[in-house]
Amino acid sequence: EKGYRAIVMLTKLMHYSISQTTAITTLADELEATRSYLELRLMRSPGLFSYNIYVPPAHMECMIPKLILQPIVENAITHGFVEQGRTYQLSIVSYVKDGHLYIAVNNDGAEIPSSRVDEIRSGNITPSPKSHGIGLTNVFERLRLNSNMSVGGFVESSAGNGTTTTLDLGGLSMSD
Repeated sequence: EKGYRAIVMLTKLMHYSISQTTAITTLADELEATRSYLELRLMRSPGLFSYNIYVPPAHMECMIPKLILQPIVENAITHGFVEQGRTYQLSIVSYVKDGHLYIAVNNDGAEIPSSRVDEIRSGNITPSPKSHGIGLTNVFERLRLNSNMSVGGFVESSAGNGTTTTLDLGGLSMSD
């Protein structure tokens, strides 16, 4: 049962990653792929975290760049969930402000040092020892290229509150 479920989740994620030739998708499809990724991570590390997704139905058909959530979620798990013996919380929330659609990925894990947050804000991100350091840069740049109204994204982090990475998806656009 568990092995079968893992194969189904991996198949869904791989199919999503390579099946469509377009770089744009609906938020609903992006969330489905992100859920598959989260379920695979939970199978790999049971009890490490729980997650919630709060996205109003009205946002589900918004068109967004493909594969922008998974790198942000992966960063939250890899860099935020470092302490053993506790269950972390991860949430994905969408909201509209000033005509822009935003998606915030929040985790209650380890904070990002302020010097690292400053690097992210400046766009001058150097790789961390755990990664290649290009996930955030690529996602933010893809968002800016997708919508000339988007600022890309921003990160907030503090002790006791964890980290929130917010993606600015630009002006609202719905699928046909």
